[in-house]
Amino acid sequence: MTPNLESHRPVFREIELKGFPPLTSSSHKKVDRKQRLKVEIEKVIGKDLKTIQTRCENQHLLIDVSFRVIESDEKGRSKTDLDNLLKILLDVLSINMVNGQTPISGLGLIRNDAQIYEIRCKKIPVTQETDEGINIQISVIPKTADKL
Repeated sequence: MTPNLESHRPVFREIELKGFPPLTSSSHKKVDRKQRLKVEIEKVIGKDLKTIQTRCENQHLLIDVSFRVIESDEKGRSKTDLDNLLKILLDVLSINMVNGQTPISGLGLIRNDAQIYEIRCKKIPVTQETDEGINIQISVIPKTADKL
């Protein structure tokens, strides 16, 4: 059964990163890329971070994201596979964006990927670097018991 889209409640206004090239998690710059994305999202969220964390806590979430990317075979530009773009974003939204010997704190909007019950994701080709960016909307999906 498909959930009623009207029942999804956004936890915050849409987060829009303009002129920010979506990043993939290439192995040699993974942590740096995650840190850059985290900083950009924090700039948009600002002082509302704690409020958003509280609204997301222990909830079933829908992540709706659009990546605006330049399609290029140019050397130095990473492949923009949709799953790789999404991976780095989900890591940044988590409590720890890098696990292992030295965890690095993420935004703490989600505990981990298991909290996400639905993902809507698309890649939109653009021609100008200034048009690159990411739009993110996080919504709460009512739990089954909440619907009864």
